[in-house]
Amino acid sequence: MRLLSSPTRPSGILGLAALATALLLTGCANSTPQLLAERDARYAIERERDSLVAIVTVQDERLEAYRDSLETVRLNSRPPRPTPPSRPVIADPVRPDTAPTFTDTLFVDELFAPASANLTEIGMSILDRVAYEISRYSASAPVHVEGHGDPTPPGPTIRDRFPSNFDLSSARASAVARYFVEKGMPERRLSVIGYAANKPVASNDTPQGRAQNRRIVVVVE
Repeated sequence: MRLLSSPTRPSGILGLAALATALLLTGCANSTPQLLAERDARYAIERERDSLVAIVTVQDERLEAYRDSLETVRLNSRPPRPTPPSRPVIADPVRPDTAPTFTDTLFVDELFAPASANLTEIGMSILDRVAYEISRYSASAPVHVEGHGDPTPPGPTIRDRFPSNFDLSSARASAVARYFVEKGMPERRLSVIGYAANKPVASNDTPQGRAQNRRIVVVVE
């Protein structure tokens, strides 16, 4: 007796293909909700990340603006440089008036902190005016900066840096020359020399005379 195939039972190659397709569709149908849930979770994480990035960006911009505001306040609250009283150009009495030069005598006590070669704020303001006068006189002539002092030896607080008045007068003249360079004067125009107490213009027997002898002389040829 011959057995007949069941109509619901796949047979042959076509039957196997149909069975595989059915199983694949069944698996896809079962996994679709899981895939959708994973996609939604991924989208939610990306949205949260974008939101956090936007918040951080805004905070960074606010922080930068705050820093700029602090810098503006700091610059505006900086005390202005003191303005020295108006003063004419003073010729050095030791130098003959016949020389066709620009000569200005600056007193050390106006320019430097006591017992030092450090320019004060008022001293820098004075030198600003001198540099301007030099620029009006000549844009290329040599500029000589001479340091002068009184016979009083450097005190113990500065003796290690300036063992003698030659050292101190030279250091003060160099500080003036450096300031002119910072203001744009070509370095090749400048020369510096320290005379110590060898060219007094007043008596060293009085405090007033010693103050006049402590001076910087700027000469433009």
